[in-house]
Amino acid sequence: MQKKIKVHIDETSSYEPLKKDPTKELERNAKEILGQVKRKTTIPMRLLDNLKPSHSKTPELYGLPKYHKPDTPLRSIVPICNSPFVSVSWLLEKLLHPLFNKIPSHLNSTDGFLNRLCRYDLQMNSNTILFTLDVVSMYPSIPIKESISSVINLLRSTSCYTTIDIPTEVIENSLRFIFNNSYFKFDSTFYKQKKGIAMGNNIAVVVVSIFMHFFESSAPTQWNFETNLEPIRWYRYIDDIPFSFGIG
Repeated sequence: MQKKIKVHIDETSSYEPLKKDPTKELERNAKEILGQVKRKTTIPMRLLDNLKPSHSKTPELYGLPKYHKPDTPLRSIVPICNSPFVSVSWLLEKLLHPLFNKIPSHLNSTDGFLNRLCRYDLQMNSNTILFTLDVVSMYPSIPIKESISSVINLLRSTSCYTTIDIPTEVIENSLRFIFNNSYFKFDSTFYKQKKGIAMGNNIAVVVVSIFMHFFESSAPTQWNFETNLEPIRWYRYIDDIPFSFGIG
């Protein structure tokens, strides 16, 4: 397992070794981010004071085997528990989670998918074609800059966020702090993640889902280029996409 993880680190362009452990510096930066929030928010001060990180630990990468795939590749996980990012990430996830309600295709469970099919009374017949799609290596492939821009654009275009008065620039700075400084320790060496978003971060699911929402919103303009077809239904659970076409 350890050997396979090391090969993954060495053979991808997503990571670069660091000369030293950046944990203490990032902990100070996290406190500065929370200070920005404290000065510009209606969130209770006691909560923000309790969120200040202390005695942070370096995240350590591990791999989860994908037994359903050939050669059993590993899914890289970088848990941020007790790391400098945990408080800021936890707060962002609580603040941004309501944005899921603004993503029409979002599914939160299998039951949610079945309920939607029943609600729209989708009748299967000979003219209905069902498909499923899967985004390959979605988390390592997500562009950080575009993902953060997607979150900010959705915030600025919706009214669901006005219950908590935090300027979008503070949210943007917080997201940049987390994703531009993603790092971990493996086999006594420290690494920085240069590309993609690490799994194991509280806010990762929200951010990648919002990015995918903007990405897939441009898809309908491409459907009928040759086929003159458009989806009847389009749903998505993170990177798994069930949808249907009607023909005839």
